[in-house]
Amino acid sequence: MRVSVRSASSFCEDTALPPENQEVDGTRHRICQHCDLGLPSLLNRGKKHTIVVLKEMMRFHQQPGSRLSPVPSPGRGRQEKMTVSRPRRADQLLSLLTMIFVVIFLLFYALYWKHGNLIDLPDQRIGFFNFCLWDEEAGSLHCHKSSELEALGVSQAGLALARFGVYAALVFTLFTPLSLVPVWSKGDKGKWQPLMAFLVIASTLLAGGLSLFFTCARKWITVSLLGLEFLALAIAQALLILLLMATVMFSQREEKDKKELESCYASPS
Repeated sequence: MRVSVRSASSFCEDTALPPENQEVDGTRHRICQHCDLGLPSLLNRGKKHTIVVLKEMMRFHQQPGSRLSPVPSPGRGRQEKMTVSRPRRADQLLSLLTMIFVVIFLLFYALYWKHGNLIDLPDQRIGFFNFCLWDEEAGSLHCHKSSELEALGVSQAGLALARFGVYAALVFTLFTPLSLVPVWSKGDKGKWQPLMAFLVIASTLLAGGLSLFFTCARKWITVSLLGLEFLALAIAQALLILLLMATVMFSQREEKDKKELESCYASPS
């Protein structure tokens, strides 16, 4: 057995310990007593005693108080690269949450604040609940009731379905932020699926409701008459589609990072 005197001396010099760690410090003191005697004195005590001392040195390096740096693994660089997934996920969730709140604001503006009126002019007011046209004889707006809409060629069932679609889209959008909770969790398979489902349902309902409404009221609606309410709904629809595309992209990227991480553990070379 060949032992370097320099390595034994450096062990005593490089393993400075805090004074409160009495157990580890006692081990160091016992080992360094042999180091101070020199390597010849250590070997003269016998091979068995030398092995015991060397085992104590190895056990000391494995204790928490030791300042010995761990040996880096070959795949450590790639594993450290994977640690950025958590902050990146936080940025992704923040961007998604911001876009969702923008969609909620736009839907509230058009459907509640403006009462769902896509055309709101002094001589015409047409929306999901109002169908008011200018009456030449009375010289004012006349809001037609449901029974009168059939005579104008407006389908009551179509308007009801359009109304259900746009307002149901708002309800689903309100609950969409809750679907971001499983995305933040670790090791949850399919955690992006609830968010995708909410976005698909909300965007489908909103697009379907708008399409039905324009189909029913196409005789009285032109693009030039549409106001900010319709623009808000159109922007909300576009943002829902962008949110769905971003969610799919983020989920695929996270799945790719997960596979790369698993490959690092499987083949560290």
